Amino acid sequence: MLTHDEQLARLARSCPPAMENAVVAGDPCFDRLLASRPWRAAYRAALGVGDGQRLVVVSSTWGDNSLFGARPELISRVVAELPVDSHRVVAVLHPNIWHGHGAWQVRGWLAEAMRSGLMLVPPMDGWRAALVAADCVIGDHGSTTFYGAALGIPVLLGQFPEDAVDPSSPVGQLGAVAPALADDIAVAAQVDAAIRRPVDFGAVTELTTSHPGKALLRLRAVCYGILAIEEPAREPAVLAVPPPAPVEPYPADGALVVQAVVEGDAVQVTRLPAAVTLGTKWEPADSHLVAFESSVDTRWVNLADVVIGSGRHPGARVVARIDGNDCLAHVRDAGTVRLTGPDPTVLASAAHAWHLAGRPLSELAAARVTVS
Repeated sequence: MLTHDEQLARLARSCPPAMENAVVAGDPCFDRLLASRPWRAAYRAALGVGDGQRLVVVSSTWGDNSLFGARPELISRVVAELPVDSHRVVAVLHPNIWHGHGAWQVRGWLAEAMRSGLMLVPPMDGWRAALVAADCVIGDHGSTTFYGAALGIPVLLGQFPEDAVDPSSPVGQLGAVAPALADDIAVAAQVDAAIRRPVDFGAVTELTTSHPGKALLRLRAVCYGILAIEEPAREPAVLAVPPPAPVEPYPADGALVVQAVVEGDAVQVTRLPAAVTLGTKWEPADSHLVAFESSVDTRWVNLADVVIGSGRHPGARVVARIDGNDCLAHVRDAGTVRLTGPDPTVLASAAHAWHLAGRPLSELAAARVTVS
């Protein structure tokens, strides 16, 4: 059973006696992906992707030369470098990773990233819906990455073992043209560039299937022919996949590494998850730590520059009490200011940056605070 006519030529070279039994049937998995595209908005909602947010899927096949096998830190790097307000991240791991190491071990490896917002889909279900919902795929030589490209989703290669892939195959051809994720450029910048200026993979991904939408029909015809019985009259239905249900997450750490930049009468705030960012090479310069009193990891409150809560925290520069859309921020040695906005926790970081810039708190209420 082959998915595309181009595979016949490769089969003829590698195993000529098999040609008499070869059938180009198409790709039933890809057909379901195509049938699922009208459900994209529902899948994004199920994954908690809000308006204006970008969903990044990190995909890994199995084996030592896969993305997760060769670069296990890459998933945490992606989570650490993508701002929590503008991006969501889903990890799709090949079932053999789950079955080879066990669910407990997989969750353990990704625990910090999951406490920082990473969503992990189960080994068998959810990956197709996540792929349809994605704005960008960071992957390797696995089929999930190729399916993403075939759906027209921008692709970045986090890992690609050229010596393990037939260069004439569709996956091999994708590896030759898809951009690699660079180590010395911020992930957010690379993802944004891939989305704004997507590479046209059409010449490669047209090799996905020779019979789009017809694989089940052609497969059924072969099977009924072998059985020598008459096929049903009705065509088999190609069904959209159900909404994704990620693996149960760990409790969120409730701490953020925040970079707040004051320029004129504006404050630009970028927030990253602390558990995978603080103290690493991915921590941005001139950032501060924000912690919530409700955090399950109580260490953060003792380390934080900004605490969201109502208690006394003498080690913090800013303590902010949140009441609806109001932020009552007490800034050490500067006084208290009341600010209002759709996400008042952002305003606590704006007060911290405003004070460090030497600006009077009384002027902050008129400033423009934006989040990236």
